[in-house]
Amino acid sequence: MFTLALCLITIWIIDAVKDKISNKVLWYSISIVVVGISCAVAMALSLDYDYHAIIVAYIFYIFYDKPILGAGLGYLSIIKELYSCLGFAMTVTYNGERGRQNKWINYLFYPAVPEKYIVPVDNPWEVTAEALAVMQELATEAGDEKLGKMLRRYEKKPDISNTRKIAGMLCRSSHLPVITLLGEKIREAASVYPDRDFGRKQNEYLHELMEKAERRKEELEAANVQTLIYREEPFIYDCDSISFQVYLMIVRKGVWKQKIMVEKI
Repeated sequence: MFTLALCLITIWIIDAVKDKISNKVLWYSISIVVVGISCAVAMALSLDYDYHAIIVAYIFYIFYDKPILGAGLGYLSIIKELYSCLGFAMTVTYNGERGRQNKWINYLFYPAVPEKYIVPVDNPWEVTAEALAVMQELATEAGDEKLGKMLRRYEKKPDISNTRKIAGMLCRSSHLPVITLLGEKIREAASVYPDRDFGRKQNEYLHELMEKAERRKEELEAANVQTLIYREEPFIYDCDSISFQVYLMIVRKGVWKQKIMVEKI
């Protein structure tokens, strides 16, 4: 919602300037500056899709009368999301009118979580004092004074604004040590649990996946790339559709934010 709002504000400003400036070269120059500022705001606030959403909105605005060209350029601007081509392809078929709606079909797009997997929580959006204390301890241990200060501010005023600021800080390279330390603490706490037995065949399969993940991790860390291994396992007794999956979370430091990539083994 915030991303969409920023896109609309950006287009509104550009369109308003267009009505007052007849010189196209000057208008394009101003519009690019406006887009640049909006991109910076999107990145600073850690909005969904960062600056990509602003650029896509600008492209669709410029090529409003050429939807195929606009969709093609829009896809190229966010080509790292390979399957977004499906969404861009659908925009070409839009005729400017609202299509037929069916609430039951819309409901199919929402995931259904079985009740047995839902952990009862009074208010999942309210951070407990214990959780806040843990985060403050992590910030202190990692030597992150800025995050510690922000957490203390949140303790006094736990509103959405401070929540988003903390979320944005945790995406930045300068606060990566806190995330790394948190991962280490979680692995340390989980290490006391025994490995689960899924039977000889499944155990061998999982062991093979883990060995591949370890080899890949060694390759990346040799290139000074931080890597974490995560695995997904089904329940032993109450079997469900979850199968064995092993992933590498690859963390690359950026100029402003760290780049997180997930690689499936």
